Amino acid sequence: MSSRLPSLPGRTGPAVVCAALVGALVVAVPTVANAASSTTHNVAYVYDDALGNGSGINDPNYVGSSIFTVTGIQLGTGSTASYNGAVFTNKPISTIDAAPATALGGFDTVLLYEVCDIGAAANANALSAVNAFLDNGGKVLIFDGDRCAPGEGGQADYSGFRFPFATKSPGPRGATGGSYSFVEDNTLTAGIGGPDPGSDALGDSNTFSGNKGAWCTSLITTNVLNNTGNVQAYARTANGGLAIYEGEDLWAHWPTAPKTHIRAVLTNELTQAWNPDGLPCTNPASGIKLAPESATDLVGTTQIETASVVDGFAQPRAGITVTFTVLSGPDNGLTGTAVTDSTGHASFPITDTTATGTDTVQASFNDTDSPPPHFSNKTTITWQPRPTTLVYSGATSGDFDDPTTLAATLTDTITGSPIAGASVSIQLDAQPACTGTTDSTGKAGCSVTPSEAAGTVPIHASYAGSGTTTGSSADATFTVTREETTLTYTGTTHVANGGPATLSGVLTEDGTTPIPGRTVAFALGSGASQQTCSATTNASGSAACTIAAVNQPLTSAATVPISASFAGDSYYLPASASATAHLQYLTGRAFGVSAGVNLLLLDVNLAPTPDTGQIVTAEATTTSTPCTATINALGVVVAQTLCVNVTTSLAPGTSTATSAVQHITIGVPGLPVIDATAVKATSTTTCAGSSGATTIANLTIGGAPVTVSPGPNSTISLLGLATLTLNEQKPVPGADQGLTVNALHLTGLGGAIDITIASATSDAHDCG
Repeated sequence: MSSRLPSLPGRTGPAVVCAALVGALVVAVPTVANAASSTTHNVAYVYDDALGNGSGINDPNYVGSSIFTVTGIQLGTGSTASYNGAVFTNKPISTIDAAPATALGGFDTVLLYEVCDIGAAANANALSAVNAFLDNGGKVLIFDGDRCAPGEGGQADYSGFRFPFATKSPGPRGATGGSYSFVEDNTLTAGIGGPDPGSDALGDSNTFSGNKGAWCTSLITTNVLNNTGNVQAYARTANGGLAIYEGEDLWAHWPTAPKTHIRAVLTNELTQAWNPDGLPCTNPASGIKLAPESATDLVGTTQIETASVVDGFAQPRAGITVTFTVLSGPDNGLTGTAVTDSTGHASFPITDTTATGTDTVQASFNDTDSPPPHFSNKTTITWQPRPTTLVYSGATSGDFDDPTTLAATLTDTITGSPIAGASVSIQLDAQPACTGTTDSTGKAGCSVTPSEAAGTVPIHASYAGSGTTTGSSADATFTVTREETTLTYTGTTHVANGGPATLSGVLTEDGTTPIPGRTVAFALGSGASQQTCSATTNASGSAACTIAAVNQPLTSAATVPISASFAGDSYYLPASASATAHLQYLTGRAFGVSAGVNLLLLDVNLAPTPDTGQIVTAEATTTSTPCTATINALGVVVAQTLCVNVTTSLAPGTSTATSAVQHITIGVPGLPVIDATAVKATSTTTCAGSSGATTIANLTIGGAPVTVSPGPNSTISLLGLATLTLNEQKPVPGADQGLTVNALHLTGLGGAIDITIASATSDAHDCG
């Protein structure tokens, strides 16, 4: 399309003559935000102003340098121009390099026209800005054919571009002719036809000599340098940005040169949608494609996955090691490798033997042509189960009181081969099904004891299927008869009022064979307090039911009778069983103060006051012991406001004892005076365990305050004569669980002093 001409007066570089406008170009390029439906966009028209000979949208000083002039489109003069709703704005590369963060703001498309020094250090900021624009989802069009060549504008260096590439660039030699050796059927190539007669669009084109970016081949040709490579290619970013390279000669041309072809090329690239772009990438950016896209096979068969590997020029690559990986599905993690043949194909067989489902497969390879690894598209293989046939092959009759073996045989329907290691369920009439595992002959057997009346009953055998086979079933008949029963109580032997009690028993024939499907009645207690429930025996002959809330009186032995009975029917004799359950009960006690001081001239004996007394109950109760306002035991123990309580609750059984003393003063001759306020002891016990706590608001000893946060059994020595124990905690002897908590316990002088302040005891018995 271009040829070298002498310089025009007052101009540098090649001179060209502009042709008049021929035809019209309809430009409707979608926006980044909604590429598929947008009809307008803003284009940054970037040109190389460093050469000093112009190339803006319509530069009157250098006729023919603009891409619009080349294609015969008249947009008018000025730094901006509108066409068919699209706005084009002149952006010299230097202005972008000067303000890379803002220069491309407001644009959705960047058109790089003959920016031959794009890789120069002076334009490093501009190239970074273009890369960022592309990463953010923008559209970038690159036109560098003809001018960007040694001896002209210079060889363009796109090694720093987001998708790097290099070209063989002949410059404007006027090399006419040429054709495409590869044309991808896409929206970029639709209707462009071949080069115009006499055109040097392909002969002078800049074609790829290599690329390390994710380029997809659109057009391939051979230029005058005999270099075959991409003359049109595209690549997309993860955010939907689209880069299109166009290497055809789209620089200056003779006024009479045809423009039909190059105008169509430009039109398609300007109107190309993006995000999504809908381009097929027949020769993918990764250089590898996996087929078939989807397949359906029976488990146990083999599916061949074939990878096609091509170079950047859509040519098959032989000798490439391809790795195949099952990313998900029943064969997740399966990998393998194969080497491409002369056609660029490598195949990998996948045989599923684990389970039905869908495998997702991907292929990849590594090389030095572009950053590894290269990943293919993902394909799917749906594995369907193999059909099976089940035939009943066990006993067809047996006595009621003798075990009998039921059996069935499982085979592969297609091959007739036995299937081993499969679980088969066989049900005799209404009895719970038994299961067996098939052996090497496909046969599974299990033993049952018939419990039906004499006569013919059905047998149903079933195989539920597995990860590799379908389910199947078989039916037959069986003749049965009768016998005796034994009932054994197996339920709980410990109960607690307010809580549930599970009563259970096992009904067997002759004491060995379970009898399912029979009602067993259970009774807890006797007389007016008796509670009952019933249940049906399961496949093990076991029946269990629950008394939701036990309500039984506490006897001196703390026991409750249990009975179980089977009434019998026309097939079985009655049976019964009995047992005794222990009834959980709770105890507790709380008192405010007790004192024993036996000194030579002082004798103080204060019984626990106030005192709930020992509480023994299996019910939910609470004491109502009145509080004591004041206690003065010869001035040795002086206390105010003493309150005690024991509360029991059910489900779970809980005993909680509390003792609170508002103010206590202990003045034993020869010892420092102890004074405390808001003293409280708490003890709580369930069958799961006991816990206790002591709180004291203020404590002074001999007038000196003591910081109080007592851990269990904290002690303070008083002159070596006595010991003050804080938060004394002791287990309760004879209880399953129990704890006595004494807030303060003063002892000393060989037992002559024993004063307890705020005592709380809780315990539980017959926990089981």
